[in-house]
Amino acid sequence: MKAATHKVNVYRYSIIKNGTPVVKFSDIHETDNEQTPILSFYGLTEKNPNSIPVYEHESKTDGSLVYSASTSLEEGWNNKRVAFYASSIDCSDLTGFDVFAVKGGLKEIYMTAPSNMFDSQTANILSPKEVRKLKKSQSFFIETIDKGKWMEQSTGLHGKSLRNICLPSAHDAGTSQLQDIKTTDNGEDLAGFLNSLKKIGDDIAATGIGIIIDIPLFLSDTLFGLIKGLGKTQNQSIYHQLKSGIRGLDIRVYYYEPTDTFYTYHGCLGEKLDKVLDDIVSFSSETNGEIIYLSFSHFSHVDTTALKRRVTDNVRNKLGGYAFKQTTPLISPLEKTYSDIVSQGTAGTKLILTYPNYTEASDDIFWTSSQIGLSGSYSNKNNVEEMIAGQIIQYNKAVAANEPFELSMTLTPQESDVYERIAGSLAGPLAVAALPLAFIPFVGWGILAAVEVLCAALAIYNAALTWRTLEELVCQLNPSLSSLVNANFVPDTEPNVISVMWIDFYETSGAVDTAITLSSR
Repeated sequence: MKAATHKVNVYRYSIIKNGTPVVKFSDIHETDNEQTPILSFYGLTEKNPNSIPVYEHESKTDGSLVYSASTSLEEGWNNKRVAFYASSIDCSDLTGFDVFAVKGGLKEIYMTAPSNMFDSQTANILSPKEVRKLKKSQSFFIETIDKGKWMEQSTGLHGKSLRNICLPSAHDAGTSQLQDIKTTDNGEDLAGFLNSLKKIGDDIAATGIGIIIDIPLFLSDTLFGLIKGLGKTQNQSIYHQLKSGIRGLDIRVYYYEPTDTFYTYHGCLGEKLDKVLDDIVSFSSETNGEIIYLSFSHFSHVDTTALKRRVTDNVRNKLGGYAFKQTTPLISPLEKTYSDIVSQGTAGTKLILTYPNYTEASDDIFWTSSQIGLSGSYSNKNNVEEMIAGQIIQYNKAVAANEPFELSMTLTPQESDVYERIAGSLAGPLAVAALPLAFIPFVGWGILAAVEVLCAALAIYNAALTWRTLEELVCQLNPSLSSLVNANFVPDTEPNVISVMWIDFYETSGAVDTAITLSSR
């Protein structure tokens, strides 16, 4: 085969659909195909000095395949064989790559090619003979990239303004480990929890069961799993998120007085703030050219000057050495180039620290939201269509005003959702708690009958639920995230305008790969 002169990034998407691993390679032109695609790459020979082996791995569970330059993947995957050889030649001036599904016979082959080679309509009707001809006349290449160093390794980004580089960002980043300690502030996206809890608590109290159980304690003990399921938005630690390519973190701080400790939170206490900051320090010290956007967006029970100062001092002491500092004249870091940011002071990984309502001019490591200048906010919807519609309105406003855009690809449970899930979760435990009433003549029997009626009504909610946790809810969104972004928020010819993209459970969304592709536009 001819020696390579060009290459193209081909990103691997690993998602779960209906409990089955689905693996995709593509650029931003992602499809909604739920099957593991048959993939063909045409690259270098083993003898080419620029070649790197790409291995085919097979799942022990279901036999699905994944391709990687690594000889080993996570537990559950076998190294099968070298599938093909790929190029490591850099050719940053070549642009305009598309992904096509080329149908040949009964097989569908996913290929990459320059966009002016043929159009997608032509590609989709190629005959098997034409596919064989392509094999002989055109070479296709794959590039491996270390997600933990993707900004440093993507040299084509280094002259770009940060506003045109998409930062894949973890919403409620510190919630991978939620504790059995409920917070008193549920946040905007759990605001309906207390209202729902009161309504159902009143219904339970009306039965009279309070003569044998402490209703508030019963509710608290029974519902911790539900609270965690609605509050947890990430499965990975902060360090793991950064190593996997996440470049924005939503850090929410809660002061827990009984232990005099600061935590992250979302319905329940999350990780200790110190652990979160230490993870960021560990990653920053290991890398030389990444940019991380840290949004300290919500504070709860941090309501005295002394507590605010403790948090600020802790953030400054741990992260200040990596912070991108305010400049004179004051210009948003989004208007700076990648190289401007990472080379400030001692060159290396830089943190952009945003802090609400911070007023001390002498502290030049903190930026306020207004100084950053992002446009956009979350849509507060629980279904994909309405969420996307709300984001499109905000996106169009940002484009019209030439403002960098903050895209929120997140779904939010509504108060009615919370009520239904609380109701469904309580039916069984409440029936069990009421059993001792059977041994209380007359009074107990009447209360037991009332409880049984209530339990039957609550059980109806449980039977109708299509999702019970936030992770299950976002399964409606994440597998299609890439194609939704491409269809609704990517201009045909202009550079990327999504500066920050918030997601839940990022590892099921392909968001990091999507952001890398957008950043390369």
